[in-house]
Amino acid sequence: LYFINEPCILMNLENRSINDQAYTFMASVLVAVNPLKPLKNPDPKSLDPSTPHPYSVAENAFKQMMFANDNTAFSIGESVNQSVVTSGESGAGKTESCKMVLRHLVESTGTGK
Repeated sequence: LYFINEPCILMNLENRSINDQAYTFMASVLVAVNPLKPLKNPDPKSLDPSTPHPYSVAENAFKQMMFANDNTAFSIGESVNQSVVTSGESGAGKTESCKMVLRHLVESTGTGK
């Protein structure tokens, strides 16, 4: 987006929704628009981390949780707590998005079956 204002954001979300792109990143925030139809989920292992999807949010949180970076007060390699906040109106897809995030986190730990 060249301009971040309400009309531009809404137009961007509408255009992505029309093209079956339900997810959009705005900085580190993932915006999801319920497509009201099933969409094919990508393979989380082959997903580009910059691709807007709940798997990307989960992978980023997992990496930051497992490995502190130089900009924190923690030692390198020390685990850091993470939070993923999911918010939205009724029927917006919060439950499905949370299930995707949790599924990816469990599989990332190597304990997923």
